[in-house]
Amino acid sequence: MILSNEFYLNKNESLNYLGKTLETYYTLNSFDGIHLTIKLKSMEDLLEIPFDNPKEFATFLSKHWTEQDMKNFYSEEKYLIDGKYYRTRGE
Repeated sequence: MILSNEFYLNKNESLNYLGKTLETYYTLNSFDGIHLTIKLKSMEDLLEIPFDNPKEFATFLSKHWTEQDMKNFYSEEKYLIDGKYYRTRGE
């Protein structure tokens, strides 16, 4: 299955029955929602992801994805984050 090279971010909160926030976390997801759902504990963790540096971003993904997923990622010329495109191989 070929994945989409489009990513989006979510902020999630777990609430108790009184509506009090028990936990806040962030996720990075691929567009299709299947291949990548990385749970991050804080906004600082999210901000440390090197989205704008293709080589470092690929290294980050490789820690969470399978080898086949990485091949699929590289089969596309670019990836999209927050409305901006980056070349997958940083060329």
